[in-house]
Amino acid sequence: MKVPVMVELFHQVKEGKVRLSDPVAIHNQFHSIADGSVYKLDPADDSEVELYKAEGQTRTPSQLCEWMIAACSNLATNLIIEKLGVENVRATARLLYQAIE
Repeated sequence: MKVPVMVELFHQVKEGKVRLSDPVAIHNQFHSIADGSVYKLDPADDSEVELYKAEGQTRTPSQLCEWMIAACSNLATNLIIEKLGVENVRATARLLYQAIE
């Protein structure tokens, strides 16, 4: 799922909807796309834990993308998805998967 997120990020950058230098607030509380319930990620279940220490600060989409891809950070992934919109990411994933069928 991380590659379609990255593709959608760069698509939105190209469209002028997002800048790689925009500040993104670091937080660890999200709403489930399945039922809307609130959940938090457990750093013990993530391959990257430094980003969790930055709660309350900001990072850029560029930095988050690097952590998402290079360190497989689930927190960075969720933050980027939230910024881009889950439906936009889903649409990009569908297009990518259709291209290989």
